[in-house]
Amino acid sequence: MSNTTEYSIMVDPQSFSTKEQALKCAGLVKVRIMNHPVTATLPEIMTYIMRGQTVILGELGLSDKHLKAIAKGEKIRPTASKGTWKSQQIFAIDIDNEYKVRNKETGKFDKVKYEGELYLEIQDILDICSSREIYPSVIYETLSSEKNHRKYRVFFVVDNLVTNESLRERLTMSLVESFFYKGYKLSDTSCTDAARLFFGGKQIVYENYDVVNSIKHLLDVPITYKAAVRSKGPAAERKDQIRNAAKKSTNQMVKLIANHDWDEIKNIVAERIQTAFSPTATRHEGNLTKLETFISLVHRLTNNIYITKDIMFPFWLDELKPMVIRGRRDFYHSASVFPMEILFGCEAYESISCILPDHEDKNPSARFEYTSEGKSKYKCYACCEDYSLDIFDLFEALSGLSSTSVRHHIAYIFNLTLETEWQKEKRRELDDFAEMYRYADKRIAAFAPRLYKRLRTSRLLLLLEMMMLDAKIYLPDISITSQEEAIYIAEVRNISKWMQDRAVAGSSVKTIHKKMHLAATLGLIEYLPENSDVLFVHEARARKRDKIRFKGLLHQYRTNIIRIPILTKRVFLDAEKRLKDLEDKNFSFSHADKRETYVWGTSEEEASTHYVQDTKENKKSTETMKAFERFKAAAEDLLERQGYFTQKDLLSHKRIRQLKKKKELLAIVTPELLKTSEIEYTYYRSHYKDLYKIKQGKLQELKPGRTKIYRRLEIGDKDKSK
Repeated sequence: MSNTTEYSIMVDPQSFSTKEQALKCAGLVKVRIMNHPVTATLPEIMTYIMRGQTVILGELGLSDKHLKAIAKGEKIRPTASKGTWKSQQIFAIDIDNEYKVRNKETGKFDKVKYEGELYLEIQDILDICSSREIYPSVIYETLSSEKNHRKYRVFFVVDNLVTNESLRERLTMSLVESFFYKGYKLSDTSCTDAARLFFGGKQIVYENYDVVNSIKHLLDVPITYKAAVRSKGPAAERKDQIRNAAKKSTNQMVKLIANHDWDEIKNIVAERIQTAFSPTATRHEGNLTKLETFISLVHRLTNNIYITKDIMFPFWLDELKPMVIRGRRDFYHSASVFPMEILFGCEAYESISCILPDHEDKNPSARFEYTSEGKSKYKCYACCEDYSLDIFDLFEALSGLSSTSVRHHIAYIFNLTLETEWQKEKRRELDDFAEMYRYADKRIAAFAPRLYKRLRTSRLLLLLEMMMLDAKIYLPDISITSQEEAIYIAEVRNISKWMQDRAVAGSSVKTIHKKMHLAATLGLIEYLPENSDVLFVHEARARKRDKIRFKGLLHQYRTNIIRIPILTKRVFLDAEKRLKDLEDKNFSFSHADKRETYVWGTSEEEASTHYVQDTKENKKSTETMKAFERFKAAAEDLLERQGYFTQKDLLSHKRIRQLKKKKELLAIVTPELLKTSEIEYTYYRSHYKDLYKIKQGKLQELKPGRTKIYRRLEIGDKDKSK
């Protein structure tokens, strides 16, 4: 090797003079640097670095995920990451001469400067390298280096190009190991990241461009620094406290939970439930009734079968076939009715010593009790008098784990799974569909411009994006629906409320129905008729399989069963063609109802499938017209008094204050109000304070660039709403 050897790296074109500036733009740099591969010698690379430019010491390219997206015709925005790494021959480590100590007050880590022999100067670094028989090519001071606290970056060149990710990581670990001294890691271990950004430097303090290091020699270095004792974070310290407290407890279950022995807990749960139902068991009517409720509920929520309470079996024993519960809400509900006193070996309402780790209860002051809804709760009248704990809260307190971890462990001990592989794949797919609508200007407009324009002007893009995300929440498995596509249980009232909370125009139930029917007409979604075989999946509101009552509930909650097709390019092209045919027939999209869909559709049957829930199609009801007049008068009054108003001002006006469903009505009348009253909306700017003479108390509600304000069109500012 020599100083004429060229290496492939990535170089960001922008320079930074301080580390703080570089860190603020790190996210942008990771995107921008992907477009700037460079082949340069080591002296040329150092020229880039001394200019303050950021480098990645390897060659990056498109990942497999990016290539698949391109094959589908999607636009991509690659970012520097581990998946984009291709090759590397220069490796680096940082000597920051500092270590981290946890601040007990804030819980965060503070950086403390090394002193004595642990503080490394240039000669110390060279001596360590010489003793380890490794040879640095360059040492330079980083941007954060100071006179009284030097920070260095050391470059090493290896004898061959590295294209294997595991080998790259192992070589970096060997370099970190070389600076592991007396139990202290004197180098920064974060340098092992394949896409690590190395910011510019201040000055070169050592250079020897002709040296090279043997990969074979570096592989012979044993890695020991990972086994070093690390400072424990708050979570680890809390777990130790819980385990120490559990050692003093006489309750077996408390000890098992503190030690996270979930396999043993699962066996105990199965054993105690089996014992409770065995023919020779002593019957405790209260416990058995609660247990029967739990088992019946779980069995119904997993198999969609209503069983009588005397037909029980230990479904949890078959570990190879955990049952899929239909949704997280169902899981939380079923787990909360499990009689926890069986788990902890006592009776309901029996006074016991508190089992919480921070309470040494000498006089029994706790018990397991039930709410009026039949949910099991733990309550200590000494340490948690004002609240009670359900099974999730109690396990979290006894284990020191996060709520997410606790949820998965409870599902495990009951032999339940919250998500199948099919559901995981479909949820990822729905995320992709939502992103497709979110970036429709880039994903759809290129090959279906007419469709994109219609979806945008009809405000369908936001609705469709929201529907894709909402479909993820309650996604029935294929074993329940027998449908390859995702089935969406659409409660239009909930969609309407979600859009009203965000002040989206056209968010009434009737308007959303029209938009959804337009999407169905174009083939972007598909309504399933009321006699569909998959309707039974949405029986959460109906506890009896009464078809007549079930249909009534569908209408009451404005519920539609929708199949979401796989959104390929062909689907959008077909929608584009269908849209053109409707436009050629002068189809009225803004006032489309079932009757008009039938007139312009191919048949009455097609119109019916797009209109499962029939709603009143009056263009403007008397209620809406009256509300419009009140909103108009209130708006005029506010404009006269203060020159502008916000949505909050309008809704709290004396003419509107007592109006029922005022948010929904405001969303309906806003377009007409803007049109007929010559009002426009814009976003609050700081200079409006003087323009409208806004008082100090009001300024707290107004956020620049975020709070929407309404004003008259004649105001001569240039920032008018588009």
